[in-house]
Amino acid sequence: MNYVEKVQLITGLIIWVGALIGYLGASIYYKKINRKELIPFLKYLMIAGFLIGAHQVFEFLSLYTGSEIIYKIGLLISLSGMIFYLFSLEKLYNRSLYVKPLSIFVGIVALYLFLKPVEFSTLNFHLEHHSIFLWSLIWFILFMYWSVCILFEQKTVKQYISKSLAWMYMLFSMMVSFLLSVGYSLWDHYNGATNICVTYPSVWCTFGVSQVLVLPFFLYLLPKKNEKFTTKNTTPKKVFNSLSIYSISDYNSAHGILN
Repeated sequence: MNYVEKVQLITGLIIWVGALIGYLGASIYYKKINRKELIPFLKYLMIAGFLIGAHQVFEFLSLYTGSEIIYKIGLLISLSGMIFYLFSLEKLYNRSLYVKPLSIFVGIVALYLFLKPVEFSTLNFHLEHHSIFLWSLIWFILFMYWSVCILFEQKTVKQYISKSLAWMYMLFSMMVSFLLSVGYSLWDHYNGATNICVTYPSVWCTFGVSQVLVLPFFLYLLPKKNEKFTTKNTTPKKVFNSLSIYSISDYNSAHGILN
C-alpha cells in the first residue's frame, strides 16, 4: 500500500467514524433536550458525510486494485453525497427545494457516466482525475445550488433559521474543507504548475476530513439557535429556476478563475 492509498483510506475511515459518532451523539443530545424534530436533518447530513467518506474509501480501492469500475462507483457515491446534503437542507429549512427531481436527473447522468471510459493517476497525497469533466460539472453545480439555496432561501425561514446559523451550517458541513482545498490547490498550482481542474476534486474530498473537527460545534449550537419549524412549504418554481441559473453562473465564474 503506497502513500496516496493510505491517505485515501485513512481519511475515508475517519470521516466514517466521525459521521457515526456525530449521529449517535447528536441524536441522543436532541432527544434529551426534546428536539427530536432535528433528527431527520441530522440523519441526512450524516449520510452525506458518510458518502463522502465512502468516496475516499473507493478511491483507495480503485488505486489498490486498478479497477476502473470501482473508481466509477466512487464517483457516483460522491454525487449521491451532494444529493443528501441537499436533502439535509430541505430538512433544516423544512422547505422543498426540488431535490427529488434533481435526483432523477443526476441518476440519468450517473448511468451515462458509468458507461464512459475514465483515466486517473496519483499526485502527492491525492488523485488526478483526467476524464471526468461532466461529473465535475454536475457535482459543482449541485454544490453551487446548495450554497445559493442556503443563502437565498434563508430569508423565507428567517423566523426559524438565523443568518448566522445558515452560515454555520454552510461552513461547518462543507465550506471549511472547500476553502482549505482552494488555498492548497492555488498554492500547488503556482508552485508546481499542476492543473487545478484535474487535481482539485480529489484534494477537496481528502480535505473533507477537516469537517469532522468542526461539525460537532454546529450540531451542538443548532438547537440553541433555531426555533421549532412551521408547516413545510415549497420553493416557487420561478424562484427554483432563478436559483438554478445563479448556480450555473457561479460554476462558470469559478471554472474561469480556476483555469
